[in-house]
Amino acid sequence: MTGGSGGRPGSQPGRSSGSRAVLDRDRAQSAVIAVVLLIGIVAVASIGILLVGLEANQESEERAENERIKQVFLQLDSDVDSVARSESDERTVDMDLPSETDAAVREESAGRIWINRTNYTTGNEEVLADQAIGAVRYSRDDGTTFAYQAGGVWMEEGENTRMVSAPAFSYDVDKNGDSPTLTVPIVTTDGDTRLNGGDVRVKKQDTIAPLNDVTVVENDLVTLRVKSRWYIGWAEYFRQLTNDDAVTVDRDNQTATMQLMVPAVAPTVDAGVIAGAANSELDMQQSDNSVDSYNSSDKPYASHTASERDNGKVVVAGDVDMRQDAEIRGDLEVGGDVNFQSGSSAKVTGNLSHDTSTTFSSNDPKDGPPHVDGWVADNASVQSRTPVDGYIDLNVGRIRDNNNNASYSGILDDIESGSDDCDPCVLPTGSYYLTQIQLDDDDVLILDTTGGPIDLAVNRTIDIQGDDSRVQIVGNSRVNVFVNGLSAGSDPEFRLASGAKWRVDGDRAPQSWVYLNEDADAKLKQEAWFTGVLYGPGRPGDGGAGIDMNQDARVFGAILGDIDPLQQNTSIHYDRALRQAVPVTTNVAIPRLTFLHVAVHEVEVEDE
Repeated sequence: MTGGSGGRPGSQPGRSSGSRAVLDRDRAQSAVIAVVLLIGIVAVASIGILLVGLEANQESEERAENERIKQVFLQLDSDVDSVARSESDERTVDMDLPSETDAAVREESAGRIWINRTNYTTGNEEVLADQAIGAVRYSRDDGTTFAYQAGGVWMEEGENTRMVSAPAFSYDVDKNGDSPTLTVPIVTTDGDTRLNGGDVRVKKQDTIAPLNDVTVVENDLVTLRVKSRWYIGWAEYFRQLTNDDAVTVDRDNQTATMQLMVPAVAPTVDAGVIAGAANSELDMQQSDNSVDSYNSSDKPYASHTASERDNGKVVVAGDVDMRQDAEIRGDLEVGGDVNFQSGSSAKVTGNLSHDTSTTFSSNDPKDGPPHVDGWVADNASVQSRTPVDGYIDLNVGRIRDNNNNASYSGILDDIESGSDDCDPCVLPTGSYYLTQIQLDDDDVLILDTTGGPIDLAVNRTIDIQGDDSRVQIVGNSRVNVFVNGLSAGSDPEFRLASGAKWRVDGDRAPQSWVYLNEDADAKLKQEAWFTGVLYGPGRPGDGGAGIDMNQDARVFGAILGDIDPLQQNTSIHYDRALRQAVPVTTNVAIPRLTFLHVAVHEVEVEDE
């Protein structure tokens, strides 16, 4: 007989029927709450998706509206530009603006353009243009503004302005890379002050060109400044024309200023001779012409062994003529033709890089010895360099206006006059402006860079005349000599007479730079010695400064320019330390502008 628990078979001990009812009711309520929560979550998500969709759709509509307005202003820009440049023209533009606005607004004066030029030789500054500029603008309800001004289209959103279409300024050179010309068309608008949408008539009124009858601005620094509500966009445009360093912004006065300069192409000096243009010739004639190398970072030239001198290099844009015993102890890179004189022992001990169109005379070096010890390949790439005429002008002007002359006036008088009183004359660290440098027999000029670099601006010539006269550079800093050649007449701008010397302690060529105009002359007479770089590159169609080395003249460093035939026993010892030296130091850009054309085009804009 079982115990009397009183329970039904299968029931849980201690749980009554009432408890089961409560549990069932709780379960039913939980299910209802879950369904309600699920419906709420779905509803909230649906509302969120709807709001996001509405916002995305609104943004899409705004973008489409902005794009349509932008196209209207681009068309206005195109038609106004065409009319402005024509002799007599008239066009109709559809100003299809949104109905939400009353009209586009034409402002008579919405800014100003100034163009100035500065002559660095004389220091004179001249205003070439001072012109008010208007604008045609349209603003949306959200504050976005589109504007046509002076040939460009600008878009303003809050504090941000960007250029939509650039003004029609142009910078061009001829087929030889010469005669750089800047054209600045300034478009001004007249007519109705409100353009109510629909057809707008654009009509040519007048053109004033050139302003002030000025077109030639060779080597002058030209500055263009714009005052405008959209000055940030103008600054963006100026940076595209030049570079960041040439552009300044004045937020308080809403102006953007650009100095019309181009970046200087001034790679490091990687050869002892860098010669000429494509139509020029380097003639290594007679006997014992040689180019070799050393490294002044290690030791002076005389301390190098013969094998250590075998890394010279010659780079020639035009042709090369190797005669008799001429020798390049290293590599030759040539863009023109190569002639090794028949029967001569002329030699390149390294490699010969040439252009694909190069022709060879006499023994073809591609056949190997006797003329070329290394390989021969059509892989030459002769790089052009910017002439330094403008660079010289910049620095002559800088030094003329700010120099240390007052502290050394007596010494400078002796240096300029050739008075035989330099025994020696010493110039320490600083900047000096001289009409000329003239040293006679036994005169000595010491340039002491112990305290830092020395800059010399020489407005005429450097003439080291005496057999025992010399310029000696001491210390560890750099000497930069800017030879202007002004009023030099037929005399060379740089001359070392027979036996004269221009030397640097330790043969350190990177410490001595002489900058020459591309039409200047440098002459090293018999047995003259020069340490440093004679730097006078020319334009693509011009070989640059004429450099003439007479018998037994020697260069420790490098020469760049239009090299006259290298006469008997001349030698160039390339300092490989120049590969680490920067040729152009005081400016990242050089003025390179010959012609400036500025015109004001007056255009009438009216509702039909």
